[in-house]
Amino acid sequence: MAKSKKYLSDDPEKRRHQIDNLNRLGSKKYDLTDEDWRATVEKKVKDKKLSIIGNRFVRAKKPLVNPKSLKDPEYKDNIVKFLNEQFYIETRKPIIIEDWQAEILNDIFHKDKHYSTVLLGLPKKQGKSTCFLAGINLWRLLFSPDFGEQYIACNDLEQGKSVVFSRIVRCIELNHRLLAILNITSDKIELTSKGNFIQVLPQDFAGSSGMSPSMVTFDELWGFQLESARRVYEVLCENPARPDFMTLIASHAGYEKRGLLWELYESGLDEKKKPDDFYFLWSHEHKASWVTPEFLERQKTKPGMRPEVYKRFWLNEWTESELSFFMERDYLSCVNKDLRPVISDKKLEVWIGVDASVTSDNSCVVTVSRTPERRIRLITYKVWKPTQRKKMDLDATVGNSLLELNKNFKIMGIYYDPYQLHLMMTNLKKEGLPCREVVQNQGTTIAYSQLLYELIRYRNIEFYPNEEMREHILNAQIKDSEKGFRMVKGDSRNKIDLGIALAMAAYGCVNAPERKEGKPQNIGYVSPGYFWLEDEPGEEKPFNFPHVTLPGDDDYF
Repeated sequence: MAKSKKYLSDDPEKRRHQIDNLNRLGSKKYDLTDEDWRATVEKKVKDKKLSIIGNRFVRAKKPLVNPKSLKDPEYKDNIVKFLNEQFYIETRKPIIIEDWQAEILNDIFHKDKHYSTVLLGLPKKQGKSTCFLAGINLWRLLFSPDFGEQYIACNDLEQGKSVVFSRIVRCIELNHRLLAILNITSDKIELTSKGNFIQVLPQDFAGSSGMSPSMVTFDELWGFQLESARRVYEVLCENPARPDFMTLIASHAGYEKRGLLWELYESGLDEKKKPDDFYFLWSHEHKASWVTPEFLERQKTKPGMRPEVYKRFWLNEWTESELSFFMERDYLSCVNKDLRPVISDKKLEVWIGVDASVTSDNSCVVTVSRTPERRIRLITYKVWKPTQRKKMDLDATVGNSLLELNKNFKIMGIYYDPYQLHLMMTNLKKEGLPCREVVQNQGTTIAYSQLLYELIRYRNIEFYPNEEMREHILNAQIKDSEKGFRMVKGDSRNKIDLGIALAMAAYGCVNAPERKEGKPQNIGYVSPGYFWLEDEPGEEKPFNFPHVTLPGDDDYF
């Protein structure tokens, strides 16, 4: 017996078990001519192939148009033809590439020049994610050189999966010819016959440093403001080992004239300094046939749409992140000249916001209530201004004011920042006051800032005439971010403390749970300084705002 077979038993049964063990352990010295071993392996391979194909076609969706053969030789050199015939969208038909889109695609791929960086700056809903990002990634997956690594880097992992990656997956699910050759997992699409794949990346620069990409896609680069996101771009921006490497970027304008996208934008505008292999397109036009003037007008006048956001989304124009938060005309339209502060009403339900500081900023207590029309109404407020010589005594000022309000009104909630007020509010809780923390993190400040914006913008709040309140509110600047916008100081000398306290009080009032006991109350006024309060029979209803008032409505003013 040959030396390589001395370990095999002469007993056929033991011999079969030995071969099975070697196969299971991964030994490479098994006998390739052994018929039992070969039959076992062939069966396993066949079962695995059937399992993979079966799992693929579980995803299959029925298209309205059967796909053509993928063997058309023109596809490799004609991305527009490929997308028009093979890239299926939610209509269950292939996408229709419009002339302006075809012109861009042909400029990028079908000229003698190779672009290592492509930046497409377009307004919203111009086919950035579907046509340019998803479509280009799928075409390159199929027709680029072997062992291509394509990565999709987005603002966060979920965005990458839900936008660009999901569009590619949906196309594959509707095209059974693609489904037969591509493997799909939760964050990866593979063409195993060529060793090519597309994978979604989180903003993790440390895990990206060892990769060898052939293409990196950045969706909505305006959101890459964090240092970790910047490093992802720096690590993956070039690969000299791959002559066909490309960085593909599609985005609309950002909210800050700084950062990665702004630098690329400025580089693209400078024809003298712009690299030859940098394809730069920045358009303010809506060339897509599905974006009509009527649609844009609806977006412009949409409730809650701020002018600077409309410019950024739909006109692709850069806007500063810090702008005036409130328009003076909006605030003045909420001022009722017949209203006066309420000094005391023990039956009146009120919500209180507290913003306190012991050194530089003012300390404020703002009290609000609800009206029969289900609007918020300013009831009263107090403000204390610290001096440079002496720190603020919060117990003697804010604390005593809250105790006084508790005697004069029916307090439903006191909302405060625990940073300066934790000890004092803990003591007030022991005395029975309903104190509730409002931690000043980004999510909370965005929530109450946007609420106050909606209240003032759509006249769902009422003020009595007061110059100090007007000044604090109009001093507020807007700080925009990918998660929303919030109130900030534009200048340290311009105080906004009353606006912050008002926003917290309104936030508590709107989100207060429905009363389980007692009867609903109506509050109104008959003349300046005189309020009446009455109980009405009937079932309680949750508090919500009336419809948004627009020009032409009876209650618009």
